[in-house]
Amino acid sequence: MPSLSPVTIALAIVSVLAFIGAVLSIYRRSQLFHGYTELMRDAKEIARGFGGNIDRDGNDLVISGNVNKLPTVVRFSQEENTPGLFIRMEMPALFQLTIVPQGATQAAEGKTVVRLGDRGFDNKFVTRTDQPNQFRMLLGPRVIANVQKLCCSNRTFLNVERGVMELTELAIPESYVGRHVNEHLQQMADIAREMAEMPGAHEIKIAPIAIERNLVARAAIAVGVVAAIATVFTAYTQRQQPVAVLAAETTPGVEPADARLIAGAHNWRLARPDVDFDPAGLTWAQNSNLHLAGHMSANFSGTGDGRDQMYVLRNSSGLYRIVMLSRDENRYDMTYEKLAVAAPFPRRLVESTQWLGAPPDNPDGDGLLIANDPGNTSHVVVIFLKGDRIISGQPAHYENIQY
Repeated sequence: MPSLSPVTIALAIVSVLAFIGAVLSIYRRSQLFHGYTELMRDAKEIARGFGGNIDRDGNDLVISGNVNKLPTVVRFSQEENTPGLFIRMEMPALFQLTIVPQGATQAAEGKTVVRLGDRGFDNKFVTRTDQPNQFRMLLGPRVIANVQKLCCSNRTFLNVERGVMELTELAIPESYVGRHVNEHLQQMADIAREMAEMPGAHEIKIAPIAIERNLVARAAIAVGVVAAIATVFTAYTQRQQPVAVLAAETTPGVEPADARLIAGAHNWRLARPDVDFDPAGLTWAQNSNLHLAGHMSANFSGTGDGRDQMYVLRNSSGLYRIVMLSRDENRYDMTYEKLAVAAPFPRRLVESTQWLGAPPDNPDGDGLLIANDPGNTSHVVVIFLKGDRIISGQPAHYENIQY
């Protein structure tokens, strides 16, 4: 019997493993959408919309992922006494709010009734909150429009708690489910962007969730391909080939020890104040005897060990990224569309600075001043470390601060 060539063996391995992978994929899909066959196309459309993962939780069909880096869960249920559609998105919400249809058996929670200012909406829904002033700070034409779109029927409930927004619809939409849900996700993300601009929003730390995908079938094929390649390689190669070692990508101006704490640092460049900062911010810094740079040292931890750094970075899309490193940890890492100025804020200035609201409560060390909207002094915040938490304060007149 003639011996098989290495190439033939390799093709046989790939073919068998590809068949096994296809069978596993078909079986998993049938189990995944059992009872939800009519939602298969819509669920995949939703998952593609934000890179989500489709899974089952008991009898519920669940899609989880990140919308603009905000952890998000979409849940469909056919159980009795359970909402048909439930969407939960983490976001930098600083207040409590409930919106329920007029006459709903579930009463709106909150001490104060507030109105959006649209008579039609306010006649259909009851809106209550315990923090009316903070809610009114958020209200603007875009937020009002998005809230109205989210509350799309008299069977819709909207709930906001610190750090999260939840949308409930009592029944699964009858048509265009994928488009319906993706539009709601975009509306919630738009509101989250407005929330992120509110003073104190940076106190809420939100970390994207890791997506774990079921790759059994793909893994089987991959193993087969590797085995096939190994067979051919062994048959035809008698010596090792040199392996090229790629040098780690670096960002000029960012210390290598710091770059390992900044995810994807090589995709950003160090900001240049004379090019990237707002002229008004530069004037303020000059008048305050402060020399600005894209990389500056501070004493955020209060230990004085010299390991605390701040970086202002910018990418090819024009976004700004502000990073606070303290004691070999990335303690603050946020992106901004605009930036007037960012600079260390010495702890000794806390007592002499006039604050809107209560001053920062006994921070560990220096703070980080961020003015992210040129010409708008209300969009200024100073963040500090306090143990394992981040606290913040809003200067009343940051332009009068003298370093």
